[in-house]
Amino acid sequence: MIFVTVGTSSWKFDRLVLEMDRISASIHEDVIIQFGASSVRLINAKGYDYLSPVEMDGFYRSARLIVAHAGAGTIIRALRLQKPFIIVPRAGMNEAYDYHQIELARAFETDPRILVVYETSQLESAIRNMSEKLTVSRTHSMHGGLVDRLRDYLNSIDGGSNEDHRID
Repeated sequence: MIFVTVGTSSWKFDRLVLEMDRISASIHEDVIIQFGASSVRLINAKGYDYLSPVEMDGFYRSARLIVAHAGAGTIIRALRLQKPFIIVPRAGMNEAYDYHQIELARAFETDPRILVVYETSQLESAIRNMSEKLTVSRTHSMHGGLVDRLRDYLNSIDGGSNEDHRID
């Protein structure tokens, strides 16, 4: 499940909500959108205007991927839960009172756990890229653990004493 949140600001973030609703029609995964003050009528995704802290926490924990505005609380929560995260900062277009979310997003551009997307037209490919990155990461860590265990076992068979047969 992909969880999308725009936070509790009184500012609309229709640009993100519209694009995630559009994207949800073409992916084979549930998309849940907490849309706040946005006035978008969802067609494909399931949505809530506001959620209680307990409900938010449940969606954060259940999500495979989080897509959200660049709110400090949102970023902190996603990082604490070690969730893959795409930030789409609010900016101009009556989405925020200033450009602080762009500044915050720029601060996280080099963090490997986060992907920052400034234009919603790039969001679908960002979701695909993040999904591929997660698959490679999971596969590598699963295989890496298996390879390490097999190497340790095979080396223990002969006590690791014969360097010619040692597996590294």
